[in-house]
Amino acid sequence: MRRTAVLLVVSVAGVLRVFFGLPAADYYREFDVALTAGRTYALTFEPIYKERIPGLQRIPNIRSFTNGLDRYEKVWTEIRPDPA
Repeated sequence: MRRTAVLLVVSVAGVLRVFFGLPAADYYREFDVALTAGRTYALTFEPIYKERIPGLQRIPNIRSFTNGLDRYEKVWTEIRPDPA
C-alpha cells in the first residue's frame, strides 16, 4: 500500500464530508473537514500497518506491510504560498 494524496482548492467555505475507500482491502473511512474559501489544502492518507503476526514471538513487535493494513492515518495540511 502506498501513501495516497489529494489536493483540494476551495472556492466555497463550509464543512465537507470525505469518504476514502479501498474495496480490495475491505477498508473505508469517513470524516468531516472544515474548509475556508480561497485556501488550498492537501489531504494525505498514510498507511499504518499491523504489528507482527500473532504466534511469532521471536520477531520483535514491528509494523510491516507484510503483516497487512491496520488503517490509514489522515494528514490534513493547508498549503500557503511563499511570500513574495
